[in-house]
Amino acid sequence: MIDCHLHCWTPGDGFPVRIRQRFPRLDRAFGLADAAPLCRDAGVSGVVLVSSAQDADETERLFAEARRGALPVAGIVGFLDPATDDVEARLDRWMSNALFAGLRLPLPVMPPGWLDAPDTQILLDRLMRRDLIVEILARPGHLPEVFDTLRRRPALRAIIDHAANPPVASGVLFPWAGWMERLARETSAVCKVCDFHEAGEAGLADEAILPFLGHLLNVFGPGRLIAGSNWPVASLHGGYGDSFLRLQRLMRRLDLDAAGRAAILGTTARTLFPAAGAVARL
Repeated sequence: MIDCHLHCWTPGDGFPVRIRQRFPRLDRAFGLADAAPLCRDAGVSGVVLVSSAQDADETERLFAEARRGALPVAGIVGFLDPATDDVEARLDRWMSNALFAGLRLPLPVMPPGWLDAPDTQILLDRLMRRDLIVEILARPGHLPEVFDTLRRRPALRAIIDHAANPPVASGVLFPWAGWMERLARETSAVCKVCDFHEAGEAGLADEAILPFLGHLLNVFGPGRLIAGSNWPVASLHGGYGDSFLRLQRLMRRLDLDAAGRAAILGTTARTLFPAAGAVARL
């Protein structure tokens, strides 16, 4: 298995991460050395490190974390602010590292209209020309602009992070489900599923998650779904491997065959992330 969504951070590192501010128990060191035994116990052979702060220097720290070698890294998804960062210089430098996969666009923590801003649109064009991934963190209300942006760029390699945070606790499928269907049908985007929880909310029953996961399977198919733990945020709801165990259980309840389960848990990741193929052979 490839864990396509793992964060690392250290208290006092100077990078403002809202989830650490909201939940003090998360404001401690979470590094690959901490994750390594958890991954081994869960059957995870490699991870994708994902930016958690809106700061390019935090991405530099993720490269440093990967170099320590505590756990095989399949890819790194970073962050750049197109209005303030030297985008071309950073991309040139990061692309010299085989682990660099692309950039994350965290829409919920960016100003309204940020995705449609000229600087952001130019950034997306740069990523497309370089064949890099854009990983879009969105909420259901962002999906119309996400859809328009991706439909204008059919060659852009895109991942919809956290399945656009569906409102699982409320059980209200639409309009989220309609926009996800359009994204699946009219763009080439891949969708990432994590633990389906909003941070800090009460635990979700399998029955609540099933309709949402079932919809994603119906519209994207297993070949365009990938899975991540969202560690350490998911530790608010359980142990490291719990989200993967639940996902396995739900996929079986939805009658997904072994090949489909393998695609979501690793096969598709090996086509997306630069070092995932080598990790899978370890």
